[in-house]
Amino acid sequence: MKLLNRKKAWMELACPAILNLSPNILQLVYKACTNRMKLSAECTVNWPDDKSFKEQMQEIPADELASAARIVWAAGHWHPGSKDLLHPLSAGGAYYKFPTYVDQLLREAVLGWEGSQSTYRIDNRMSLEIHEGFLRVDVWADKSFSWHEIALGSINNVEAATQIINNCKHHDPVDDIINQLMQLRPTKGAVAPFFDLTRFYE
Repeated sequence: MKLLNRKKAWMELACPAILNLSPNILQLVYKACTNRMKLSAECTVNWPDDKSFKEQMQEIPADELASAARIVWAAGHWHPGSKDLLHPLSAGGAYYKFPTYVDQLLREAVLGWEGSQSTYRIDNRMSLEIHEGFLRVDVWADKSFSWHEIALGSINNVEAATQIINNCKHHDPVDDIINQLMQLRPTKGAVAPFFDLTRFYE
């Protein structure tokens, strides 16, 4: 079975991407990673007492925030452990905090979800979730479960995905529905390559 070459993916994809994030985003990443709040058992993080942090995040467009969440997560999760500028991201799982804050904002603003609620069930076969900035579809079919990352976690993509699923008939092949949903993936920008990591599997 092929495995993701994390070091290669970090060197060629995640590292250049995080270094090209805007100064405003990087400042928020720093604040998130250095605060003392810890992940709860429900994979949420309490907001700092300083309300300006959340307000600053809310000023960022949803697509930009979602893109940054995935890039930061990858930069920390795939970090090879070397003592470099980005090493603090991987220390103690600090890189999880920024994407978790972003997910909480997106779930609340985009879908009206609160706290740890992360699943929006559409029908008996499919539901939507937001993780590390990406919108994914969960599929139950033929007594099996699978999930697919289909878009950035923005309101437009949630509405488009919901419409695609609702327009499909119950007997339509699941693969056909997934192929339609995949058309929502961005084709440009720094985050686009993160949707298909095939070239990093060896």
